[in-house]
Amino acid sequence: MNHQPDIAQLLSVLFKSWSLASSSKWTAENPAKGQCGVTALVVNDLWGGEIVKTTVADDWHYYNNINGKRYDLTASQFSGGIQYLDIASNREEAFNDTNEAQYSYLKQRVGMYLVNGLFELQSRIGQCKGRFIVGIDGLSRSGKTTYVEQIRPLLENNHPVHVFHLDDYIVSRKHRYDTGYEPWYEYFQLQWDVDGFTNNFFQKLKVSRKLELQRYISESDSHVLQLCELQDLCVIIVEGVFLQREEWKPYFDYVIYLDCPRDKRFLRENPAARLDIDKFEKRYWAAEEVYLRLEPAKQADLVIAS
Repeated sequence: MNHQPDIAQLLSVLFKSWSLASSSKWTAENPAKGQCGVTALVVNDLWGGEIVKTTVADDWHYYNNINGKRYDLTASQFSGGIQYLDIASNREEAFNDTNEAQYSYLKQRVGMYLVNGLFELQSRIGQCKGRFIVGIDGLSRSGKTTYVEQIRPLLENNHPVHVFHLDDYIVSRKHRYDTGYEPWYEYFQLQWDVDGFTNNFFQKLKVSRKLELQRYISESDSHVLQLCELQDLCVIIVEGVFLQREEWKPYFDYVIYLDCPRDKRFLRENPAARLDIDKFEKRYWAAEEVYLRLEPAKQADLVIAS
């Protein structure tokens, strides 16, 4: 985290994050009410500096001093001016103004917005007057599904959100195994009906009210019809590997790439699957090398180390 916070950005994040879960005094009309101690602690976690205090209406009011500059991010809770005494305080005193549950909640919420790039993403979504399509890209086991689960509830505070997992729309086994092509090609090019999925999914995301998709059922190696209705104003998240291939890249408004080294991703695989190293080398890793030539991290709007 930077040594000096972007105040406009941080205030925006805090107003999105404050709630009754971070202070029992919170109200919609006065979101900063009762949030001074917990906010000072979270800001101290992220940017360091010192926690300081002053008195307001005979109560202690906590805020931050970072690199010699005062940051009172909850000053809006008071209708009048504040006479700052800048008395040295500490985390223990600030914690007397909150509790563990409130602190953990606010720290997690603020961290999600700032560390995981949600502030920039929500800013871009807010500028859109229609459907906004987000791609969550990354190689196998990079944490894409987990990341989507983390950000979806936060995005749903302001917009309807639809999530599509690319692996739900792969073709049946006979079309991607033992086809006569190299294993890497089967995984990269034949795992999906690339052209068909482009026509029936990506080309319709912005314009169609209803989607009719063939959802893959792994247990029976078959497909079932999936019907989806999309609002005119919503966020559509598409999660999957190889998302920034040339056929699909143009359809995204914003792409987040989860960057994770191969050895770390390999350890996330099922132990039994890791025994077949030949399959990884010839099928998965070889296809990944082909995709990496497209430099997906450089193409993405945001890269997150996972």
